[in-house]
Amino acid sequence: MKTTFSLTDLCGLMPRDRWAIDMLAEHRALTTDQFTAVGYDSTSAGAGRRLRTLARRGWLVRVDSGWRLGPSGVQLRRPVPGEPDLTVNQFFVDLATHARTQAGTDLRAWRSVPAPYGEYLHHGKRIGFWDQRDPGGPSSRWLRRYRSLADNTGVRLLLVATDDRFEHQPEGLTIAASRPGELAWHVRGERLALHELPEAEQLDPSVHPIYDPQRPYDEAVADGVYSYVHA
Repeated sequence: MKTTFSLTDLCGLMPRDRWAIDMLAEHRALTTDQFTAVGYDSTSAGAGRRLRTLARRGWLVRVDSGWRLGPSGVQLRRPVPGEPDLTVNQFFVDLATHARTQAGTDLRAWRSVPAPYGEYLHHGKRIGFWDQRDPGGPSSRWLRRYRSLADNTGVRLLLVATDDRFEHQPEGLTIAASRPGELAWHVRGERLALHELPEAEQLDPSVHPIYDPQRPYDEAVADGVYSYVHA
């Protein structure tokens, strides 16, 4: 495996390869199936072949079941600090997969730092949110972190995968709770779909989490000039 890259190596990267490197820099690790789900290739077999080629060239490395940046990839795009969480990543991949089947819908943003964050777009409505997988134990231990993030960013919607319904909302946050695998979110006794949650502030997006070379620009779905669902 190569540990440095040349201009020739760089020119050998396809647009989707540069996108894959950006995604791994932001989210630390993704599986072949996750890459396929967000548009890298139409099949897992095709995605796997290309990802293995990138690994032989030093751009990526296979670690357990996922792909991470290899030596050349790290030189090109330094990854965010921390360890990957493929469970959290799968939640966002599932949102992106759903968006690709719905007109007027997009996962416009997905960031992994300072905490898992997404922006879900539904017919012009933008829902910015933090995502927390319930780690168990007293919620006060991790709610403090999100209160601070909310105060610093204005994003006050927090999605929590938990059995706790959070009937009493903590000050400074709106918590939408859902059991793992459940499609509805519970807010103050109401059962809502994701697009029915309150519109919230958004952070600046990083790399677009859905690869689609036909999309003319990143805001095309938001502007109503493009849809992942073609008539």
